[in-house]
Amino acid sequence: MSSAERFVRHHRRQTDRAISQAYARLATDAIVKATFHELLYCARNRARRLLDAPVVNGHHPGVEALVNLSRFRWAHVRAVTDWPGTSASWRPAVCSLAQHLIGKYTVPAFLAASWYATDDPFAEKKRDWFVAHACGASVRSLDLPLDMTRKMEHIFLMSRDHLAIEHAMRRAELLALTRNQNLPRSSHRLSDLHDFVCHPY
Repeated sequence: MSSAERFVRHHRRQTDRAISQAYARLATDAIVKATFHELLYCARNRARRLLDAPVVNGHHPGVEALVNLSRFRWAHVRAVTDWPGTSASWRPAVCSLAQHLIGKYTVPAFLAASWYATDDPFAEKKRDWFVAHACGASVRSLDLPLDMTRKMEHIFLMSRDHLAIEHAMRRAELLALTRNQNLPRSSHRLSDLHDFVCHPY
């Protein structure tokens, strides 16, 4: 057996284990569990690469995204059965599914990372931000760890797809700072968000 074949088999076992653990975690909520089952079925049949996500620190991002999207069933505005699926890699696939289920309005792709955020004290809040923005709320109106100006909001929403949410906030603040020295207070509050990417002022 080649190393590539061993890797594929190992990842398949990791994925199966993550799915089993997800079912166990959701066992006490029949509705959420049923939703997870439906999302998993659609992912397997319409976006198989979503489950190709690499396991990191014991967490499978693709499975975690399905779990969290199931937990936010109350925010769904479309049925998963209407999702056409995607052949894209796992990150765009998560974004596509989240946008379909929750997005009344288009949400920047980098915010979809909220659905597989795990070991993060702000993980649930990030998902709340996604839902609120998808429903039409401006980013500036959300319960953020900083007071965001219009310029910062514009820069933040233009962030690259791969950028972590914390880094997108840092980038937006710093770029706005170079253009406007009269920013509102922010840095002392941002230190609560992973010490604002581990670089407090």
